[in-house]
Amino acid sequence: DLTPEEARTARGRNVITRGIGTDSEVVPDVYEQPRPLAPGERLLLCSDGLHGMLDDRAIESVAAGRPIADAAHDLVRAANDAGGADN
Repeated sequence: DLTPEEARTARGRNVITRGIGTDSEVVPDVYEQPRPLAPGERLLLCSDGLHGMLDDRAIESVAAGRPIADAAHDLVRAANDAGGADN
């Protein structure tokens, strides 16, 4: 229910509500019907160490159309270059 701008500063924005990998099988919380990814689409799961340093547009410009390993490496570098507050 938050706008992207509100989500960046909302109280509790960094509270983890479900850990990934703590059990052999994790059931995600789904709040609406997920849609399948189209060919060529990617899904990025990241912590605030990335999205707290780079906005969505910057993340897209670094990662779009690149091999996944290269994009991941360059996203970490870009977050560190932007201050790396959550190094």
